Amino acid sequence: MTVPFINDPSGRTVQIHYLCSGPINNSFPVIFWEADITHGMSDFWGLQMTFADAGYRSCVWDKLGQGYSDYYFFDTTSQYQDQYYHNFISMLTEKKPMIFASWSGGAGSQYQYALQHPENVHSMLFIDVAPFGIEWEMERVFKNLTAQQTAEYKRIDRLGRNAIFGILRALGVPWGLSTIFVPPPTPGSYKPADRVDEYRWFYITEKTWTSQFFLLDEYFNDTNNPYAISLPTTSTISINNLMVRQNTSTLTAVRCTGPIAVGSAACSDQVARDVYLQDKKVELWRNLTSNLARPGNLSFCTDETCKGDSFVLRNPAMTLREFKRIYAGVSIP
Repeated sequence: MTVPFINDPSGRTVQIHYLCSGPINNSFPVIFWEADITHGMSDFWGLQMTFADAGYRSCVWDKLGQGYSDYYFFDTTSQYQDQYYHNFISMLTEKKPMIFASWSGGAGSQYQYALQHPENVHSMLFIDVAPFGIEWEMERVFKNLTAQQTAEYKRIDRLGRNAIFGILRALGVPWGLSTIFVPPPTPGSYKPADRVDEYRWFYITEKTWTSQFFLLDEYFNDTNNPYAISLPTTSTISINNLMVRQNTSTLTAVRCTGPIAVGSAACSDQVARDVYLQDKKVELWRNLTSNLARPGNLSFCTDETCKGDSFVLRNPAMTLREFKRIYAGVSIP
């Protein structure tokens, strides 16, 4: 699809690659799957196919700088909802409003879009969404760091990512060594299995790592960060939440294996971090929905098989099951 930029005097357009599939159902919303810049269409193949087989129509896409869509322009940012996203959504020949389903870091941009254009959003579904910056916040809490020490930890983290992405771009891709840095998925960790090569290609191609390298500036920005989810002033859009929520005994069984022995300090630290992260995910959802007339539903995946990528890559059938429970009785005129 050829999509024009919003309010761009130069009249620029971009080619966006997308797929909407599944039976048309005039009484149930179309689902629009979303993730952050590190994930594209290939991540959602299994989920989209599973939902289509169950009678749900949904759409997936590659953002600029991903997969089969165009490269970034030099001034393109991850705040694509302000640059071309609304034009893209409006040009889709799908019935609106749609359910915007956001996996992990994809929630920030979708949430901002929902506040700007609620007419296109039936509801939102958060899939294992955490507050932005939680990885640095946990270091502050569990290592008892000062604000200055936390800032230094974040600075070093950024330098490390710059180095890794730089190596991938400078050596991994040109010399055909990307597969060393990005090993293939473990058996059974990606569905459908017959598309695993396409999925792997996404993570070894130059375009992916170039996009991620240049978006590091935004990701580590402390002000007006596009990945952050701000609280609404007013909103009528319900937000549902599907996430991993495991008790300490389950977390211990999952986390404390191999070199991390049960009862060790490392085991206790890891379990405590996971509990903290889970609590923060629930807190984020409650803060966003506390003043809504239709706050939405909260659903947990609690067994030992649950991981952050289970909902999309490993076990799309589980996501379908929970989706049906969350959206039971939902219909649109």
